[in-house]
Order: sequence, then structure tokens, then C-alpha cells
Amino acid sequence: MAAIVKHPTTPTSTILINDGFCPDLSVDDFVKIYRIDDRVPPETLLSLIQNNTLLINSDRKFADWVCQQTAKGYLSLADVPAPPLNDESAHLINYRTAVFARVKADILLEFGEQTLTKDGEAEYLNRANQAAHYINESITALRRLLGKSGIRVRRIKAKTTGERHD
Repeated sequence: MAAIVKHPTTPTSTILINDGFCPDLSVDDFVKIYRIDDRVPPETLLSLIQNNTLLINSDRKFADWVCQQTAKGYLSLADVPAPPLNDESAHLINYRTAVFARVKADILLEFGEQTLTKDGEAEYLNRANQAAHYINESITALRRLLGKSGIRVRRIKAKTTGERHD
């Protein structure tokens, strides 16, 4: 007989107070949006959100953009003109995604089951691929916030015919 036991998530209602320009971030919002269960300790979540907030805030291009916006008189990211989505600025959504997606990538890599079996190795590779996806999502969100266009690259595989043409 098999049983499926859900890990209950507990609301943390912890708020990370940001730098004043960028929005404060809710640990509880992150837990809900990215479906984080209680195996990740609240202290670890807060630490990961702090570290990734610092990473995004200290990005050179983002920091330059923030300086330009403050020079224009905008005192917060919410004040910078952007299309509204569901009564929220697109800039705020992109900023939160940039931070939270990186946190999700860290969690995938840090809290994955790592065993020496083939299944464990496959699970770890799957988590690494998922983490790469979330890092890319973070980069894309930050680029959108900065008004940069997205770049899509596909690998093109050449067909081999077996003949050499030297």
C-alpha cells in the first residue's frame, strides 16, 4: 500500500525590507507563488531571498537604470511608468520574478535528493535543468524591466552525410 503525504506549507508573513527604491518582498508570497513546502526552513528562505535580492539590486545594468530613474525624479520602482497588469506595475512584477526565480533555482539545487543511484542522478540532472530554466526566467524578467528585448537562441544541428568536402 502506498500513501501520499503532503507537506503542509506554513505562512511565514515575513517581509524583506528592501532598499527603498525596489519593493519589499514577502516570503509568504514567494512560498505561495513557487509552491515551496515546509522542507525548506523559513530562515533559509529568508536568507536566499536576501542574497538574491542583493544579486539583482547590485546588477550593474540594473543599478545604472535605477540611477537614471531617480535622476528623472522617480522615488521608487512603483513610480516609474510601466503598463499596469492586474492593478500592479509591470516593473514590480518583473522585479519580483527576477528575484524569486533565482531563489527557486537555488532551492532546486540545494534541496534536491542526491543519491548515487541512476534514479538519483537523473533526478539531480532534472533539478539542474529546472534550475537553469528559473535562472533564465530571472534574466529575462530583469531584461524586460530594463526595456531590453529578449534574445532566443536555438542550437542548429548540422546533418552529417558521411562525406568530407575538403
